[in-house]
Amino acid sequence: MKRVVLVIAAATFSIFGYMIYQYKVQQNELAQLEVYQSVIQDEGQLIFEAAQKWQKPISVDLNTSNLDDDYKIMADFVLNFMVQSAEARNTYLRELKALNWDKFLDVNRLDKDKKNKYEETEIMFIAVKEVMTRYQESMVHRDELALNEAKHLKVNQRFRRYLTDSFKEVVKQNNGQELFELEQQSFAKAQALFAILKESKWQAKNNMFMFQGDDHVKQFNKIYKEMIELDKQMKMVSQKNQKAIEASL
Repeated sequence: MKRVVLVIAAATFSIFGYMIYQYKVQQNELAQLEVYQSVIQDEGQLIFEAAQKWQKPISVDLNTSNLDDDYKIMADFVLNFMVQSAEARNTYLRELKALNWDKFLDVNRLDKDKKNKYEETEIMFIAVKEVMTRYQESMVHRDELALNEAKHLKVNQRFRRYLTDSFKEVVKQNNGQELFELEQQSFAKAQALFAILKESKWQAKNNMFMFQGDDHVKQFNKIYKEMIELDKQMKMVSQKNQKAIEASL
């Protein structure tokens, strides 16, 4: 009987010992998870701030040394994805800048180009369209590669599944794609403005387009206001984009 009691006692201690061990493991994982989330938030903010200086390549010293094992592997993966996405975006912006896209509606430039049958602007539109198409394709390709990498990341299966599901959600709610779609709309508006300029008679005066006829003025102003509204939307989406990635991953 005493032996049975001892066996039961041993089994009981074993069960409670396992429960205590599991509790400690869970507590340790919780602590690591909190550090992981803090690292993603802090380092993500550094990436976001560096990305604002889009005129030059992103240079940021990422630090995940306070993470261990799977959490470090996941953090390195997530932060590298953030850098790659931001740098791809900035490269795209630099290419547009090199094409003088920000000067598209410059009155003096267009006034000068008008004398050459808008040759410079026509070439600009073709080149910008090519850059936008290339960037769109690279976004899709980059997301596919990253998702595949997440699926094969050498971490605990539970973490890999969590990271993969989270990444799918990031791609699904891709604010980068939302931003690009707004830019495509803005590009279409720019084409519409250019069409008005080509078919109407106008002259440059005090850095403004002076049209002969009210119809063209109304059309131009309407589309221009729509472009301004799109620009506001793009700024809002751009600001929330990095935060959305941090929150999901």
